[in-house]
Amino acid sequence: MRGAKVSEDGLSRPTADAMGMLATVMNALVLVAAIEHCGASARAMSALIMPQVCETYERQSALRHLEENRIIASQAALEIHILQPTPRRSCAPPKWNATPC
Repeated sequence: MRGAKVSEDGLSRPTADAMGMLATVMNALVLVAAIEHCGASARAMSALIMPQVCETYERQSALRHLEENRIIASQAALEIHILQPTPRRSCAPPKWNATPC
């Protein structure tokens, strides 16, 4: 939906869609950092191949992570967003020191 909206402003639809998928990867990286801050193990997995940033989604790898009690944050055109093997305790999110641009 966002790709369609951005493409109305002059950007090609494929470029807008790719930008949206990259944004979901960035969100997953922040999510994994927050989960690990709470003391749980987590991995980011993506349908886009970018091994320097996160693991490429492969079913067997995902199952192995779940067997090892890791939480998986998946993104970039994957339908499943968070896979959690067991209930975890809740914790407050980390306080990020962000400065406005």
